[in-house]
Amino acid sequence: MTLARLGLDCRIYYNAGAFNAPAWVLIPHVKDLSIGLTTGEADVSTRGTGGWRAIAQTLKELSIEFKIQAVIGDNTFNALRLTWFERDSIDVLVLDDERTAAGAQGLRAVCQCVDFSREEPLEEGVTYNVVLKATLVTPPVWTIIAN
Repeated sequence: MTLARLGLDCRIYYNAGAFNAPAWVLIPHVKDLSIGLTTGEADVSTRGTGGWRAIAQTLKELSIEFKIQAVIGDNTFNALRLTWFERDSIDVLVLDDERTAAGAQGLRAVCQCVDFSREEPLEEGVTYNVVLKATLVTPPVWTIIAN
């Protein structure tokens, strides 16, 4: 048994229930997901910083980016598509292992879809590029799922 987490074991879910009583639904046809956690920065350098530039973190930003295979009849794909077209929010949970496994951890965030562009390569399946970004509803949280 390896201690390293493999990308193929990671999962992303969306909440089909209420925020306080979630009903997590696996989004199965995802490829190459990445989570961007960044902050802006303010220059707080002074003469007292000894000739060194000093910064302070400002606003945080979350971006969840992935490709999803276009599979006919996939309700999770339809939920993501509607999120973009309706300018609606979606509650997602991105974990580094199956949600039922001990020690799975990741990010829960209420997001809006800001990119839902389609790629049609000649020798591969049709995929959509999905970009989710955090909304005002509730701040993203890092979560640990214990078995």
